[in-house]
Amino acid sequence: MALSSAPIQRNCAAVIVMAKRYIVVGPSQVQGNVKKPGLYSVMQFKPGGYGAPPLPLLIQCPDDAVAQVIYDRLQPFFTFHENWSSVPRTMVAKFTSTQEFQCVAELVENRRQLIWAVKLGSKAGLFLDTVEAIASVDHSKRNDFGEIFQEAFAFRSFTEAVRCQMLNDRPRTHIHVYNPANEPERSAALRRTLLEEGIKDEPLDPDLGISGPVPDPDSPQLPPNRGIPSAPSTPRCQHSTPSTQPALSWGNVLFAPNINVRVTSPGPASTASPGPLTPTRVARAPRGRELGHRLLIADGLSLHDASDFEDMLLTAQSSAGFVDEVRASGGLLGALNAEKVAVLWDLSVDTR
Repeated sequence: MALSSAPIQRNCAAVIVMAKRYIVVGPSQVQGNVKKPGLYSVMQFKPGGYGAPPLPLLIQCPDDAVAQVIYDRLQPFFTFHENWSSVPRTMVAKFTSTQEFQCVAELVENRRQLIWAVKLGSKAGLFLDTVEAIASVDHSKRNDFGEIFQEAFAFRSFTEAVRCQMLNDRPRTHIHVYNPANEPERSAALRRTLLEEGIKDEPLDPDLGISGPVPDPDSPQLPPNRGIPSAPSTPRCQHSTPSTQPALSWGNVLFAPNINVRVTSPGPASTASPGPLTPTRVARAPRGRELGHRLLIADGLSLHDASDFEDMLLTAQSSAGFVDEVRASGGLLGALNAEKVAVLWDLSVDTR
């Protein structure tokens, strides 16, 4: 269950490392104080606003395996000077029409979750996680004149989100706008809906037999099985055979070979085992992590507290032991309701 701004990865040796799930894509030849293309353990800084240059493009990903996949497909475009040296609008149109970009768009949009373009916040960029996007806007600081600038747009379309982030146009295809500085009441209501009541487009386990929420007729919707347009300019992704390259899907990326998936066995303090690793549990894993993240943020925990919470989660051997350790930690963590802590444990077993 990813609970912090820099989730902790478990590998086969059970070594805890900071996941590099924030990527910077763009040309490496650009002069000035600009971060080099690569993968980072924290979101990098880039001036935001409507006068900011389109490059580099900063993207927050749900985990380091996904970040690596996205980076490997987007970065090669910028190795050729002619691809990024044209005027911004031409460059962005060419970038978003490539086959590799369309493959990434398919991967991201198949999550059925919001994609955020944070134009004005503590860290500007593209966010694939609602909690982190809103946190970036909320943590924006006032300048020397007492002004504060906060604005983010949520999309269903990865392409539209990238265009919004890289160009200076006011978007017209967004689902939500989060602007607490200029629209405090509307933004507060949106924040409650997304973080405290549960995001409406959250993926549901298909085996639960529960229909999703009724879509807003005024909001752009994705078809049930979205494919890449078959026009010549946007060809379909060409995948190798399964023995050489797995199909590009969120489940395959999530449980990459370098991540150790441990299934807990029932013991004296554990009443049930999460059971064998099945496709259903693999599909449910992102939902469990994000639900846990939202619950902690809604309870007022900082990202640092959430990171401590995850540390304890990774080492706990049973639900009862986990509850005791959290309550003994003191502070806001120790004040968490025991039943809620147990629920967070239950959510985590699909990823342990």
